[in-house]
Amino acid sequence: MNILHPVKFIVKLYFTGCKTLWRFYFYCKILQGVIYFMKMSEKYLKASEVAKRFEVNSYTVKGWIKAGLLSNAKFEETVAGSVWLIPESDLKNFKKPEMGRPKKEKK
Repeated sequence: MNILHPVKFIVKLYFTGCKTLWRFYFYCKILQGVIYFMKMSEKYLKASEVAKRFEVNSYTVKGWIKAGLLSNAKFEETVAGSVWLIPESDLKNFKKPEMGRPKKEKK
């Protein structure tokens, strides 16, 4: 869906009879919600969901985020608390790093 489609709809409503200011304000609020959900069209996973997918702890996923391995992750505050959201597109080519210390080179 094109982002201009909802805008055209609201403008059309305004000029076809929605002349009261409060109704126009109401329709603008609806438009803000539509635009927000259009931006969120990409699927985001919580850190716990990513942890289940890679069979690790959620703290490990948060460590990967802080290390920069999942660069497009974003931190969001919600009513229930704060969560890390990782776009699914970041996980397509993601390879789980090996655990433990790097091996010493033999001389």
